[in-house]
Amino acid sequence: MEQTIENFEGTKNIHIDSGGKTDLEVGIQFIYDMREHPVDIAIATVYAIVVYTVVMYITKKFKTGNK
Repeated sequence: MEQTIENFEGTKNIHIDSGGKTDLEVGIQFIYDMREHPVDIAIATVYAIVVYTVVMYITKKFKTGNK
């Protein structure tokens, strides 16, 4: 890749290394790595459900006029 810029003499070469892995390989590695974090995933899931429940409760209270 070459690019010329105003007020710049010469060129700047950029070398991009893709790492050699396909999307499928990266996806499989991601799933494999997830096996090491079941507790983290469980805590995040419970937290998300609690936050969702609180938001739904607050939304319901605003819609009913705080009855």
